[in-house]
Amino acid sequence: LRQADALETNPDIKRVINEEFTIFAQEGDSFFESLLFWRGDEPLGEVVDASGEAQRLNENAAMGVPPNTGETPVIERRDKALLEGIF
Repeated sequence: LRQADALETNPDIKRVINEEFTIFAQEGDSFFESLLFWRGDEPLGEVVDASGEAQRLNENAAMGVPPNTGETPVIERRDKALLEGIF
């Protein structure tokens, strides 16, 4: 111990180590969370289905009916399961 200059020890070494590893653990959590949950929350609701709407407009034009005739196709977003989309 003398050759390693380790005769004088810090009596609070356990507390110091605990504090240091707590900081690493907290930083590690945020890093892994950013990897797993890299996408922001998508808003729930309905979004116009672009390809379906284009098809509807083309069909209306071919039949000579106004573009606002018929239902606008939509994509309804829903809540995802906990692990859905991660893998």
